[in-house]
Amino acid sequence: MRHRETMIAFTRLQRGDAAVHLVDPASGVVRRLTDPGLRLYDPAWSPDGSRLVALGGGDGGGQGLYVVDDPDGTARAIMLDGAAKLRPHGRPTRRRS
Repeated sequence: MRHRETMIAFTRLQRGDAAVHLVDPASGVVRRLTDPGLRLYDPAWSPDGSRLVALGGGDGGGQGLYVVDDPDGTARAIMLDGAAKLRPHGRPTRRRS
């Protein structure tokens, strides 16, 4: 079964850290997926439900779009520089005049 059918992905903010977590709605068990130091937000499931895509970056810069594999939470950048203008959920960004 695909994770997107059984798990809810969300960002939890704690002490200046933004990490992707998964919750199993049936049991209520919450699990941190991403490592400290890599602040990711706006997670969205891939179409096949096996991975997440999220925005963010680490302490040393590298702001971009990341793919996060489950179960180990390994994140790899697939787009850097300018990815903050994207929204994985399709929400529009605010235009500045």
